[in-house]
Amino acid sequence: MGLLRGLLLLLGLGHLARLPRPMLLVAGLVVVLGLGVWLVVALTGFYRQVLMTAGPWLANALLVGFLSVGLGLGAALLYTTVGKRIRPQRRASARPPQSRTEAARVSLEAAKAQVARIQDEVTRQALQAQAEAIAAQFHLKALRIALFGTGSVGKTSLINALVGHLVGDVGATLGTTPAGRVYQFRLPGLERQVDLIDTPGILEAGWVGTDREQAAQDWAREADLLLFVVDNDLRRSEYEALHTLVRVGKRTLLVFNKADLYPTADRAALVAQLQSRVLDLLPAADIISVSADPAPVTLADGSLFNPSPQIESLLHRLAEVLREAGEDLVAANLLLQAQRLGTQARTLLEAQQTRQAEEVVERFQWVSAGVIWVTPLPVVDLLGTAAVNTQMVLELGKIYGCTLTLDQARELALSLAKTLAGLGLIRTVVTLVTNLLKLSLGGFVITTAVQSVSAAYLTRIAGLSFMAYFRQQQDWGEQGMAGVVQEQFQRNQQGDFLKQLITDVLSRFGTPKPPT
Repeated sequence: MGLLRGLLLLLGLGHLARLPRPMLLVAGLVVVLGLGVWLVVALTGFYRQVLMTAGPWLANALLVGFLSVGLGLGAALLYTTVGKRIRPQRRASARPPQSRTEAARVSLEAAKAQVARIQDEVTRQALQAQAEAIAAQFHLKALRIALFGTGSVGKTSLINALVGHLVGDVGATLGTTPAGRVYQFRLPGLERQVDLIDTPGILEAGWVGTDREQAAQDWAREADLLLFVVDNDLRRSEYEALHTLVRVGKRTLLVFNKADLYPTADRAALVAQLQSRVLDLLPAADIISVSADPAPVTLADGSLFNPSPQIESLLHRLAEVLREAGEDLVAANLLLQAQRLGTQARTLLEAQQTRQAEEVVERFQWVSAGVIWVTPLPVVDLLGTAAVNTQMVLELGKIYGCTLTLDQARELALSLAKTLAGLGLIRTVVTLVTNLLKLSLGGFVITTAVQSVSAAYLTRIAGLSFMAYFRQQQDWGEQGMAGVVQEQFQRNQQGDFLKQLITDVLSRFGTPKPPT
């Protein structure tokens, strides 16, 4: 349409360029046909003149040249005006991440981009600090193994056995955390340091819904590998705790401690029972029986013998998991952290966008009401066009990161205005407002007040509909534009809302006087 208006202006027909869209199309078609006829007549006369003076060879060559230039210009014009509109905008296909580490980096960069759009400085800086901390862990992060279990399953004995076997009496560094102790050491064949974390008392009975449950989930998210320790068949509370921790998405080993207290046959039966109970949570190879602190054995001479801890099966499995999948576990952990940061940033960004968009809708709501108050429309059917402002569409699109041209915004506004009329919502709104104004103004109504309130209300419906459209990346969804508009109307047609809108309009622009 812009090109057609420009052509009319170039031909000195500027008054036609201001015609409404349907009449402009007709006028443009007449002008183009007239130019075409003139061009054919002119070329025919020129061809005859050349034919008579220079002969058929030059005349035919010139004709072919003119036709080639004309077809080329026509094709170029068609491409620039139509082709670019109908051709789908294809995004450059991004190469999928080749590893979890690469996926974690991509996810972190996406989260950082969202964080950068958050306007609240304090919140943005806090999230940026989290992003930098995650980025630093790609090279510095230790492999973290967290132990979970109730207070009677022998977690401390298991840690002592693991630390003593792996690093000896002086090879571990002891630290403290809010939840317990951290033992730091290194394993042959692993570049990263290993942190073994005790979480005492977290999984006691009645932990669900408490601060201890949240603490356990937080530690599980921070860890790369979980050891869930039991000393018998799983109790219901233990199964619920295990299910909660596995749901976090971390690799977990189920450790059956105190196996020495059971005869061999009973021990095998218990392991089989555990495998059956957690079949939907863990593979059988990740269920291991150990004896971290075996009970003393009375010898034939009456003396007591303290057997060594029997944890070889756990050590073997740990070595397999850490050496084969240690980097992958770290990457998976970093990926989860990056995704959580992205989710947090996205939630804050969506709230920010909603606040900004609602401010825009409310501003244009009062613009529409004010314009109609000053200049009432002759026909109520024009309220739809008056209520859907092109500038409002542009501003809402900008808030949601959607770049629109003026023509695109105008077409969207016009389409939604037609949808309002096609659904019969304009007359429905006018009727609702008229009835409510009769109650507010003692039985009489003024056209100005009806149209002004209706325009404000329709602008709000249109604005909320466009918010839903831009929130879904410029997609009306399966229900289409009409469905979204209808849904917003249903949500905002409560009598209390309209009554408050009437009160606000009258307080802003004044109460109309009854007819005399």
